[in-house]
Amino acid sequence: MKSAWEKAIALDSKNISSRESLIEFYTQAPGFMGGSFEKAKEVANQVIKLNVPLGHRLMGNIFVQEKNIPAAEKEYLLMAKADVLFTPVLGTFYTNQQQYDKAFNLFEEAMKRARRQLELTPNAQDTTLL
Repeated sequence: MKSAWEKAIALDSKNISSRESLIEFYTQAPGFMGGSFEKAKEVANQVIKLNVPLGHRLMGNIFVQEKNIPAAEKEYLLMAKADVLFTPVLGTFYTNQQQYDKAFNLFEEAMKRARRQLELTPNAQDTTLL
């Protein structure tokens, strides 16, 4: 499978799906079969160039598997900063790390931002049909 993913990337330089599969291979396979966290990080860096928030999420996942929690948190923060829609991933990370205060504060702040957005666009809450 590894060679198929590499070929898919060679044929389509923007192929993110095959890169995600390669990262999973590199992080799951034992070293004698080609697994390598360093190779996984190289591929995650390629994804960062194609899709910033997704790339940081993948990098964070690699660091979690390596049990490098501070580095994972840094990547997840960069992910959420790049795209607010990835905020729940950061919240889930905090919950999984039993950092409930950070998760709660993160979701509380997200709710405040959503309320402010609704106040700025009052018609967004009007869902009546004609």
